[in-house]
Amino acid sequence: MILNKEELDENQKAALNKFKEQVQSNLKDHHDDHFLIKWLQATDFDAQKAEDMFRQSLWIRKKFDLDSVLSSYHPPEVLLKYDPGGFYGYDKEGSPIFVDPLGQVDFRGILHSAKKEQVLKFKGYRAELGLKMAREKSKELNKPVCQVTCIIDMEGFGLKHLWGPGIDLFNNVLTMYEHNFPGYWKRIFVIKASSIVPTGYSLCKPFLSEYTKDRIKIFGADWKEKLQKYIDVDNLPEYYGGTGCDENDPKCSSKICYGGIIPESYYLAKKPFGQADGSTVATVDRGKKLEIVKEIETPGSILSWEFRTQEHDIGFGIFLCSPTLDDQDDMDDVLPIQRVNSHLSPEIGSFECECSGKYVIRFDNTYSWVRKKTVEYSIDISIPSEGKPDQKQQ
Repeated sequence: MILNKEELDENQKAALNKFKEQVQSNLKDHHDDHFLIKWLQATDFDAQKAEDMFRQSLWIRKKFDLDSVLSSYHPPEVLLKYDPGGFYGYDKEGSPIFVDPLGQVDFRGILHSAKKEQVLKFKGYRAELGLKMAREKSKELNKPVCQVTCIIDMEGFGLKHLWGPGIDLFNNVLTMYEHNFPGYWKRIFVIKASSIVPTGYSLCKPFLSEYTKDRIKIFGADWKEKLQKYIDVDNLPEYYGGTGCDENDPKCSSKICYGGIIPESYYLAKKPFGQADGSTVATVDRGKKLEIVKEIETPGSILSWEFRTQEHDIGFGIFLCSPTLDDQDDMDDVLPIQRVNSHLSPEIGSFECECSGKYVIRFDNTYSWVRKKTVEYSIDISIPSEGKPDQKQQ
């Protein structure tokens, strides 16, 4: 559990004071000592490590607009309809409850229908919603409430869920929570676990902190009775042993999404491979790379891209080459190389070129000594005119 300030020893109090002083300028009104202690507990009360972790999270918050996500964000329809989970009620101590029917997730469908960044932002949105509910309950009860209780329903979990890209996505979500929402989970109750669940857990265990691992409780056949030790029946749907019912729906589906197979109508790749308008198809041999050079003459131009691979992932990155392309040591990475699952859904992105020069767009297959990759891509440059980028060039 998250410690109260009164429970800290002298060394821990000193770490709290140091940490508070180091990050004071970045704290919000609701960032009290309880909030700071969560970061310290995640780093064994090392004030410097806590500060480093906290400042890295500020970058993530800016990237996903988490400070305003509850008021300005409009989640993709496919995630609202098919990404399992939802908040329902509060436990006996006032913590919000997140019900996650994880066994019903369609990893393949999600990765075909949404970008990884979209999924991570959606998960950040849910985390912020849980913290907002906790703050409101804290005011109502006049006591600290800063964590969320989770019920993970593993019914339906099987071999199809142990799919590499899906596991990678799940572990990315875990990493986001651990690094940006330390101490978020108060308790994690796992119910309806099949014999394959331990294998799945072994794949994600390295991405969990010791604190989170200690929060996990796996219930057997008597899971309904055990849940009721922590949660009153009127804060549980009938489907989970409570009395809550949503217009004759014991699952309370208006509040909890139960996932399911995502229709292909949501898939991002609408046309057959190689038939997208204005695209180029090229082969990147095994152990090789493909580089496309774009000359940017006007600072403020927007370089945008869209690509997909026919099979398997590929590395993608962008570099600014100066002064000549022959000087390969003088290349700055604008977008560092990352392997992306572009065979599942198209990769789409853009950025503003702050300076002129030769930009190198690289498709990197140097890590693969077995497979060549076929990539379909289009790259556009929008040149600013009177402060607005509106002239396009291929």
